[in-house]
Amino acid sequence: IRLNVKISNQDQNARAKATIDSACEGIIVNETWVKKHQFPTYSLNNPIRVQNVDDTINKAGLIWSALDVNLKIRDIHGQTHTEHVQMFISNLGKDDLILGTDWLKYHNPSIEWR
Repeated sequence: IRLNVKISNQDQNARAKATIDSACEGIIVNETWVKKHQFPTYSLNNPIRVQNVDDTINKAGLIWSALDVNLKIRDIHGQTHTEHVQMFISNLGKDDLILGTDWLKYHNPSIEWR
């Protein structure tokens, strides 16, 4: 499932395409997207190991940095929801952003499958 979202801080905002992925934990943003939009980042005290679905180590290696931003999502009824989130930075290939199980469990969204 893909959603159009807006990511912002005090000084900037940009659009992104978010993918909902129940196999991922946390919120992950593509390092290419972060570089393109020049959002400020910070280093993590303890890097996060990234594993693939088959339990192998991801080619991107460890996650060393993150950013704190506002995430704005518009639902199918046109209402918006904004929240302050921490996004971990990794190489996601073609995806801008992944909303993982932590986000799904917290929000418990209703999904219209048709």
